[in-house]
Amino acid sequence: MGGRSGQEDGSPTADRSPIGDGSPADSHAGAGIDAWIAFDSDRLGGGRAIHVMRRDGSGLHGLTSGVGIDSEPKFSFDGSKLLFTSRRSGTEQIFVMDLRTRETTQVTKRPAGAYRGAFSPDGTRVAYIGGEPASPDSAVEAGIVDMSLLPVMMAPPNV
Repeated sequence: MGGRSGQEDGSPTADRSPIGDGSPADSHAGAGIDAWIAFDSDRLGGGRAIHVMRRDGSGLHGLTSGVGIDSEPKFSFDGSKLLFTSRRSGTEQIFVMDLRTRETTQVTKRPAGAYRGAFSPDGTRVAYIGGEPASPDSAVEAGIVDMSLLPVMMAPPNV
């Protein structure tokens, strides 16, 4: 699935800068210091992983590491969860991380994969694209997952 977050060989693509960063997402926390940016990168060594930093560039740290290729991060609108695409299960699938506990839950289990996930505004559903767009044998389709049906209870947002 190179092209959405870069080629596996490390060569840059249209949406990935030459230093190896891509797919930036804002935490929706306003312009203050509490606002975070999530992005996928290979800048800290190892495989492609999800990292966060504050808007001023401070606080850089990794949220995922070492298992598969993680990309396309998206914050929930309340900032309590982070959705991302990962190959950790063999094919690209959608995962959600509770940012308070760092517990990660696989949201999709599609044989042909799923990617480009997005939260609904109220955070109760995840929309995604499924299938392999480069394969003539696989139809590309959109899907929606009701988060309340996931086996792991997602923690409530920080209040």
